[in-house]
Amino acid sequence: MDMDLKSFIGGCLGGFAGIVSSYPFDTLKVRIQNQHRHEFKYNGSIDCLSQILRKESASALYKGMSSPLIGSMFINAVLFGVEENVRKMLHLNDPKYHTSHKTREFYELYAVSGAIAGLTQSFLLSPVELVKIRMQIPDCHYQSTWCCVRDILKTHNFKHLFRGTWLTVLRDVPGVSSYFVSFEYICNSYRISRDNLPVLHLLMAGGIAGCFSWLITYPIDVIKTRFQADESFSSVKECLKKAVASEGNKVFFRGLAPTLLRAFPNNAAVFATVNLFNRLMNNLAPDDNVEFNTSALPSYPNLHFFIDTYDIHR
Repeated sequence: MDMDLKSFIGGCLGGFAGIVSSYPFDTLKVRIQNQHRHEFKYNGSIDCLSQILRKESASALYKGMSSPLIGSMFINAVLFGVEENVRKMLHLNDPKYHTSHKTREFYELYAVSGAIAGLTQSFLLSPVELVKIRMQIPDCHYQSTWCCVRDILKTHNFKHLFRGTWLTVLRDVPGVSSYFVSFEYICNSYRISRDNLPVLHLLMAGGIAGCFSWLITYPIDVIKTRFQADESFSSVKECLKKAVASEGNKVFFRGLAPTLLRAFPNNAAVFATVNLFNRLMNNLAPDDNVEFNTSALPSYPNLHFFIDTYDIHR
């Protein structure tokens, strides 16, 4: 099977697995992030979960999942395709890079391919996440994702769907780049052929890399979530100033626990699914260049939550 097609299908399957395995944690993250000092509703992840189950229902944890589920599959497919083609352009599939000891140049080129893929993903993911966030907040009155989109278009315009896009870019460019690099580094540290890595190793590598990428970009995600959820903010600067003034610097880490709880299973599932799919395809229809072909890489958390994620993703 052609590598581009394989990356596309693998990305779709990985996006589906990631969203299904982690969406409830994303709901907790959004609700905790979107609290303000004068109206704290939750004392932590456990309290947030218990209140949702007591006052609403278990189905509330999956509210708005349809858009991230479809979106994550599409966006992950695009992400994998872009990353694969950039790696080809940078000659990362050349035999000189296929050694047990990777050079600094190798990881730098991986960082570049991840950054470009993250930039591409941002413009697709931002409107998906805006709709997802509007569906997840406690006072949401929309009955479906389509109702939310229709209301935004009716009340504002198509451009409003891209509110907060540059914050998504600032989060995803370094986030996706660090994700690809850290994942590759962890896998190489096993000193085992990629095709022979046990599933547990794949899950651990993807989960750890996902958590690491969120740790370095989380403060940006907090401001992005608030800016996309609350239309009263006229600018990102206003949102940032009010957040710091009312809650201090700790606001940048509000909701980090459920985010990391979400990131691990999400990225572990995405990575394992994509790699196992590629192994199957290589066994059924090996590529002509399989000798020098690097294994598929995972997509970014929160893709993930096409109009979520998902996170499309995360």
